[in-house]
Amino acid sequence: MKTNRILIANAILALVANRADAQVRLSEVYAKHAGSPQMQEYIELEGPQCMLLTGVVVAVVRGDGVNAGMLENAWDLTSLMIPATPGFFVLGDSGLTAGTPHFILGTQDTLPDVTQTIYLISSPTPSMITSQVGQHVEITPGPGMGTTSLSTFGAILDVVALVDANFPGSDTVFDGAQFFGPDAGFIPAGLARCADTSGWSTIFLQPNPGSSGGTPFVANANCLPGIVYCLGDGTGAACPCANSGALGNGCANSINPNGANLTATGSPSVANDTIVLAGSGMLNSAVLYFQGTTQIAGGLGAAFGDGLRCVGGSVIRLVVKTNVGGASIFPGAGDPSVSVKGAISPGDVRNYQCWYRNAGAFCTPSTFNLTNGLQLTWQP
Repeated sequence: MKTNRILIANAILALVANRADAQVRLSEVYAKHAGSPQMQEYIELEGPQCMLLTGVVVAVVRGDGVNAGMLENAWDLTSLMIPATPGFFVLGDSGLTAGTPHFILGTQDTLPDVTQTIYLISSPTPSMITSQVGQHVEITPGPGMGTTSLSTFGAILDVVALVDANFPGSDTVFDGAQFFGPDAGFIPAGLARCADTSGWSTIFLQPNPGSSGGTPFVANANCLPGIVYCLGDGTGAACPCANSGALGNGCANSINPNGANLTATGSPSVANDTIVLAGSGMLNSAVLYFQGTTQIAGGLGAAFGDGLRCVGGSVIRLVVKTNVGGASIFPGAGDPSVSVKGAISPGDVRNYQCWYRNAGAFCTPSTFNLTNGLQLTWQP
């Protein structure tokens, strides 16, 4: 009898240890639609090696205009498992050049070329979800933020969204998904979840400089922390004098037609903060690094001086630096960390930008310009 109880207990523990809702997450998403027909789209999951995906469904809800709220696709992964090595499961197009997908999405353009919300769901009845493909599942419609009925069919384990330039004007993101974009022109767009738990990175979202595509089947080792937004390259609000900068930058300034850029390196961890904010493409002038709690105009920004103001809400002036070679960093030698200066707590989402002097005769009568915005999600 005692032996039977031990066997039963061990079996229960094994089932609990193998539950997808505790251990699997979205790792990368790539929707590629530019130029000639492409077969490179994929959705990557990350989880324990050899974990069964019983009851796991990956779903995509369309978010554009009158079709917002339609369940575009849903794939039941029951009977499949996370590979023995290295722990990444890829749903991909049949022509994916990085490797053979574990689940075939289709031939090309399976992910919609529009605002879309991507779900990972654990359901006792996956067929209840897959049977609704092509149907509207919204409960609260947009535009902006909406809700769907998908949570009634199971637990939403993970959700993220890619948005185009029509969000939030006529497009919708659902069920509280963290969203990224808009992309330059129309998608291709991609997201990678950083291996160091610092959150999602737009390392190959099209506006980002050096964007080169994703890394399916392997860990995302080289994530740049933060989400670039409020771009002066034509994908955000219009620059004040039609002075658009290069992809991923702020509006052009009097000496740099590409505009200035703000990026970050390091880990946004309150306990081990190694974040360094780096501004470049500016003049050799004074520059203010500042932090805020909100994004202006939903992340599109608003005309301000010769550029766009991206950061709003409760604003903290972090530091004033003097650019050398048009660039500077914070923190530098002797500076407090970003989390200390910004009074950060674990879980805080904060936005950053550089406001720099540009006294040359250029654009508006104002004597300043700004970089793009950068959002960081702070971990414990």
